[in-house]
Amino acid sequence: MDINDQWYKYAGPGGWNDPDMLEVGNGRMSYVEYRTHFSLWAISKAPLLIGCDITNMTKETFEILSNKEVIEINQDKLGEQAHKIKITNLTTSNNAESKVSEGFLKLAECNGKKEQKWYIKEEGYISNNDEDFCIERITGLKKGDQLFSVKCADKNEQKWIYSKEEKTIKSKDGNKCLGLYNKVDLFNPLMGTKDCNDKESLKWEYNEEEKTLISNGKCLCSAATPEQTEVWAGGLSDGNKVILLLNRASVSADVEIKWNELGLSVSKAYLRDLWQHKYLGGFNDGYKINLASHESQLLKVYEEDPETPVTDTDSSDESDTVTPSDTDEKEKENDSENKTVILSLTVVSLVLLLAFIGFVVFYMLQKRKKVEDKNPNIDNENLDSNLIRESKSSTTA
Repeated sequence: MDINDQWYKYAGPGGWNDPDMLEVGNGRMSYVEYRTHFSLWAISKAPLLIGCDITNMTKETFEILSNKEVIEINQDKLGEQAHKIKITNLTTSNNAESKVSEGFLKLAECNGKKEQKWYIKEEGYISNNDEDFCIERITGLKKGDQLFSVKCADKNEQKWIYSKEEKTIKSKDGNKCLGLYNKVDLFNPLMGTKDCNDKESLKWEYNEEEKTLISNGKCLCSAATPEQTEVWAGGLSDGNKVILLLNRASVSADVEIKWNELGLSVSKAYLRDLWQHKYLGGFNDGYKINLASHESQLLKVYEEDPETPVTDTDSSDESDTVTPSDTDEKEKENDSENKTVILSLTVVSLVLLLAFIGFVVFYMLQKRKKVEDKNPNIDNENLDSNLIRESKSSTTA
C-alpha cells in the first residue's frame, strides 16, 4: 500500500490503482488486521476482489467483506483515492524500535537497523538478529522461487551454504543462488533465487562486525513493522471526507488528527464510525484515539452535524423542519404506500382475470345451448366438435 499510495493522484473514474486481491479470510492475519486491510483497499478505491474460499468463509470474514458502509466508501462516485496525509514516528520511550516480522526480503540502503542484521549458523540457517526469523526459499510460485523471512523451522528450504571465497549464498542442494527476484519492484527490489552464475547480482559479502549481507552496495533487509502511526484521508461526492487512523507499530499508540491538517475550515467536526455503524458526535479542534498494534479506525467526517434538524431557510414554519427520524418515518410511509398500491393492482388484475374467465365460460355455454336447440338429437361428442369448429372459424374471422 505504500507503493500504491504514491500513485493516488492518477486514480479516478476510468482508471484505478490495483494493489491486488484481498487477503481477508486467507489466514496469517488477525481479525483486527483483516479490517485494516479491507479499510485500506476501500479508501484507496481499489477493486474489491475476494481472494478467500467463499465456500468455507467464516462469519467474521463475511462480516468484513459485506460491510455496506465501508463498501459505499469504495464505490463513492467521486472516485478520489485516499492517501497518507500524516505520519508520526514513535519514540523509543514508547518501546517503538522496529520489530522484525514475517514477510518479503528486499535490498535497502544500509542503516544499521536490526532488520538488516543476519547470523549465519553452522546448521545452515541464516537468522535475523537472533529473533527466530530465518530466510526461507518458497518454491512452486508462478514467477519463480522467492525468499521470505519466516519463523525458523527444521526444513531444507531454510538451509543455505555461504561461500566467502565465491561470495555466494547457495541453497542446500547447491542448484540455486540467492539474488534478486525475477520481477523486480521499482521501489522495493524483492529477493529470490536463480540458477547460479558469475553475475554480480548473485554476489554477497558478509560483514562479520556489522552482521550484514551486502550485494551491490545494499544490505539484505527482512520485513519489519514500521513503528509509526498514519492518517489517510480522501474526499467524497457528498462534500464530506473519509479518514483512516492507522497504527502500524508493534505496540499500542495514540493516533491524532487536527481538523486544520484535514483542510477543514471549521473548529468542530462530526464523526461516524463506519465499522461500528455508530455516530460518535462532534469534536473540537481534532480527534485522538488509542489503537492496538495494526488496528485502525475508519471514520466519515462531517463539517455540519448530520444529526441536527435541517430547516428550510425560506420559511419560519416549524412544520418544515426535517430531522433524520422524520426522514425515516417518511420512508416507512412511502414503503407502506407502495405496498398498498402494489396490492391494489394485484387484486384488480385478479378480478379482471376472473371476469374474463367467467365471460368465456358463459359464451361457450350459450353457444352450446344454441347448437343443442338446432340439433336436439346430436350426441355430446359431435356437439363438442361443432363448438370447437365454430370457435376456430370465429377466431379466423
